Amino acid sequence: SKLVPVGKKFVRHEIEFVPAKLKVRDIYTTTYECRKCRANGKSVMKSPGIPEPVIPHSYASAESVAFVMKQKFVNGVPLYRQESEWKQM
Repeated sequence: SKLVPVGKKFVRHEIEFVPAKLKVRDIYTTTYECRKCRANGKSVMKSPGIPEPVIPHSYASAESVAFVMKQKFVNGVPLYRQESEWKQM
């Protein structure tokens, strides 16, 4: 006859290693238009302010800057070694 599950028993914990991975995050902003103003002959468009990047004109996110700083100042990994590790990702 067919066996059916009747319960679940905890066996153990395991630590899973997830290697670092890089992902490009696209940032968008939405522009809004006042339709009533447009019907009255005025075009009013508004865009909300967006947060400034951590480093101007850079692809670096806050998370990536924090990781580099931790590697350098806490773990003592020189920047040239970090650079070679980033190239391997």
